[in-house]
Amino acid sequence: MDASPVDVVPRPRLGRIFHDTLSGYLRALPAGLRKFWLLVPLTGVAAGLGAVASVHILQLVQRLAWGRADFLLEAARAASPWRRALVPLGAGVLAVLASFVLRDGGEGHGTSQIIEAIWSRRGRIALRWAIGRGLLSLVIVAMGASLGREGALVYFGAAAGSWLGRRFQLDGDQLKLLVACGASAGIAAAYNTPIGGALFGLEVFLGGLALELYGPIIFASVAATLISRALLFDHPSYEIPHYRLTHPAELAVYLAVGVVLGGVSALFVRTVELTSRLAKAVRPSLRRVLPIFALGLVGVVGIFYPEVYGNGYDTVNLALAGTLPLTLLVILPVLKLVLSSLCASSGAPGGLFTPSLFVGGLAGGALGSIAHHFMPHVVTQTGGYVLVGMAAILAGSTHATLAAALLLFELTGSYEMILPLLAASVVSTVVSRALATESIYTAPLRRRGVELPRMARPAWMQREGVRLLVRDDPVHVRPGAPFDDVVLALARLADGDDLFVVDADGRLSGAIPQATVGETLADQPELELIIAADLMRPAPAVSVDASLWEVTRRALAADSTRLPVVSPREGNRFVGTISTKDVIAAAAARP
Repeated sequence: MDASPVDVVPRPRLGRIFHDTLSGYLRALPAGLRKFWLLVPLTGVAAGLGAVASVHILQLVQRLAWGRADFLLEAARAASPWRRALVPLGAGVLAVLASFVLRDGGEGHGTSQIIEAIWSRRGRIALRWAIGRGLLSLVIVAMGASLGREGALVYFGAAAGSWLGRRFQLDGDQLKLLVACGASAGIAAAYNTPIGGALFGLEVFLGGLALELYGPIIFASVAATLISRALLFDHPSYEIPHYRLTHPAELAVYLAVGVVLGGVSALFVRTVELTSRLAKAVRPSLRRVLPIFALGLVGVVGIFYPEVYGNGYDTVNLALAGTLPLTLLVILPVLKLVLSSLCASSGAPGGLFTPSLFVGGLAGGALGSIAHHFMPHVVTQTGGYVLVGMAAILAGSTHATLAAALLLFELTGSYEMILPLLAASVVSTVVSRALATESIYTAPLRRRGVELPRMARPAWMQREGVRLLVRDDPVHVRPGAPFDDVVLALARLADGDDLFVVDADGRLSGAIPQATVGETLADQPELELIIAADLMRPAPAVSVDASLWEVTRRALAADSTRLPVVSPREGNRFVGTISTKDVIAAAAARP
């Protein structure tokens, strides 16, 4: 997402630039924009309360599963081998059972789903689905799933923004921005980093740093962080000692760490993609139970290396303090990378943000230890390399360079570390982009054909949805329709149009191209035995909530002049069709 979005927030035309009070400023805004600005802090507050609730839920589940609520690593080390294996396995069983209740078989990394909701579903997120998936994420992470709790906070914040925006009838652009505000506020509250969380939202969720986006994102992130700090006593995510550059030549070592971590970032992205493709290749009947296998494997590995359980905060804190041996600094990042990829790709909900910090931090610590061995006068402490490794892999895996550096800078508050953080983040991003063009969040979207904003495009096509031009389509057949009925239905269509097959429940089953009839007449002598299901092929459909820009992109790649439109929220119910001619005519009518 290289280009910033166009016209996300309409700029008000004010007769007066300066105002004495906030209420005066709000009264001067147009009614629609005034409503939006009032919802921004509400969304931040909701995200902050979600963060507070998440911490308490994690502690409750952790106490029930492991016997204590404060340090997961110590609790797991004190547990018997059987308990280490069975608790994560139980989390896998819960994930499978919950998938039937939520009717969700999607991939586990929630940030990708929020990005897709913003750009492909116009900011529409089902509140009950998001809460259910977020709660499930917290439960299985507390039970040892090798994922991050930030997935739940992103779900909660984004869903709150979507619900508030739809309830108060914001327009499409404002709704998308409010969802991004909620998701960013969730990240900010999770890590106690309002500036880093805001920049992360700008770079990752909105794909740019346009000036008109700063205000709402930062306002929501600050509100969420204030709530989190007030109710959780200004909690630190990581216990970071004071670090400083001790030798000018050490900056070159940090740059080398950025190069290596850029390669590790690309490896992380490609591993997640590989495991996702393998999971998709599994038969649907077995795909549902993949979380049991993935989390069962976490339990088996955890018998020997309990450090792989959960968020990994405790292990990273040990690395920051310099108390982890080099063998663990080398082994644990490999195990965490593989296990987190398997958990997310299996369908277990959770985040990959925190696991990436684990991998980068420990890998950076290993590189720092090696550098200290060969250059003890230049590299005097290794904890700083853990910190820089965290920033480098976050930048390389998300392609959010500035957000990664500033987020880790916020955690330390040390200006002496800003140069290594920025240098390693920039180098890591360059190397990672050269080895893997997509980030850990955009790669699954690209694989599913979701178009993200990479160039300037007409703002109205991003604002307007498919509903504007969708037409009811009376010309369709059932899967069991005989060949004669198929021919009669095709005769009623214009040249180049496909005939869509809809089952008895109203769901789209497929499409029959007009050329298929001619081929069937030539090859099949017994036409009375042929039904519509024998002739149809898969029909890539357009969501009724998609933007016209998405429709235009899909239409250019399609053979038919009409695209089927379905409603995913109603089990892919067939809504009608949208014609490329109608899209072109609508574009021509615009000034």
